[in-house]
Amino acid sequence: MIIDAHSHVQDPVHDHIAALDEAGVDRVVLFLSRPHPERATDLAGFRREMSVLDHVIGGEAVPPEAYRAAWRELDAALAAHPDRFIGFGGAGPVGRADRGGGGAGRGRPLPARHR
Repeated sequence: MIIDAHSHVQDPVHDHIAALDEAGVDRVVLFLSRPHPERATDLAGFRREMSVLDHVIGGEAVPPEAYRAAWRELDAALAAHPDRFIGFGGAGPVGRADRGGGGAGRGRPLPARHR
């Protein structure tokens, strides 16, 4: 059995399953995802999706609804394909990064450009 130890929810999920099948991967540890570059249809769309990741890595807080939406996507993928996906998710504070919540900036003050 081949298990991919790190993948993110992809949209649509059936394309993710097809990619796993093509690669010969039996199961995958699936993380929630906020950016979805696979949804982009052009370079501008790709940049918009990846800007989400840039903001999180830059220390900006994750809005609670965005976090909930990512969890709903993960839950739906796990429910649809429990034989292929192994769920993984972190539990942590959501809110302002300068108060311990959200993103890679957890516990650090935000740079002035992000306040």
